[in-house]
Amino acid sequence: MTWEGGCDGQDRDRRRRRHRGLAAAQALTQTGWQVTLLEQAPEFGPVGAGITLAPNAVRALDQIGLGEQLRARGMAHGAAGLRTASGRWLLRTSVEELEQRFGVPAFALHRADLHRMLADAVPAASLRIGHRVISASDDRDQATVAWQGPGGPGTASADLVVAADGVHSRLRAGLFPSIPARPTRAMSPGAGWSPPKRRRRFGLPLR
Repeated sequence: MTWEGGCDGQDRDRRRRRHRGLAAAQALTQTGWQVTLLEQAPEFGPVGAGITLAPNAVRALDQIGLGEQLRARGMAHGAAGLRTASGRWLLRTSVEELEQRFGVPAFALHRADLHRMLADAVPAASLRIGHRVISASDDRDQATVAWQGPGGPGTASADLVVAADGVHSRLRAGLFPSIPARPTRAMSPGAGWSPPKRRRRFGLPLR
């Protein structure tokens, strides 16, 4: 089970969450898992403008079978780099250098195209929109997620819960209250969680 959603008003984080949740659902579905994707938004459509995918993201899409579509919809990104606030270059590279170092270049495309690629890859029957996750718990054999949906409250059980709800993850805060999120420019932490009995399967710590 993957869960998308989280704090209202965090537009950029919401866009990232949606892509992460879809990608996780596709990766798990591809390896034989039965996936339910819970999305709190009442409609599930593309948002945002352009996006550049770094080589690690490109390789991830290759791994879940979407590399060909990415190359058909996007374009290899040209020169890139990092500047200080004053404009001084810290790092500069070309598309050729990226491909030589990482095996693939970065790609630029519209977020709507990325969203469509990911959404089309996930079985429609596994997507439930308008479902806001309230909490998660475990009894050592399985995890149980509680939500508020269009038809009222409900629950679902799963072997694995993936919370793709961004830096303000409600589920992470509930499960690990003593470990606050630390937003950086490099990553937006979410949470992945499985009952203790199942964690050995994924090589995760029991507590």
